[in-house]
Amino acid sequence: SRSIILGVDDIAKSKKTHIILYSVTLGDSSKDKLIKFANNNKVEHYEFETQVFDELFENKNIKAIAITDKNLALAIKKNVTC
Repeated sequence: SRSIILGVDDIAKSKKTHIILYSVTLGDSSKDKLIKFANNNKVEHYEFETQVFDELFENKNIKAIAITDKNLALAIKKNVTC
């Protein structure tokens, strides 16, 4: 099973999301869609500077990810600094 889901549309269809991370450069409508999904599903969500995503994903223009693995999500939550 996938531990990470990339992109707003795929995240919004996910049934097993534990945490959502997104870039400050994510468009307003996409951000609203993610936040609504997160709130409706009681999923924590965090906004990060663009450079964090660029470093993690080697400048692939990824702006939103969801973590579906519970242990990975817990590790991120323990170490998140926004």
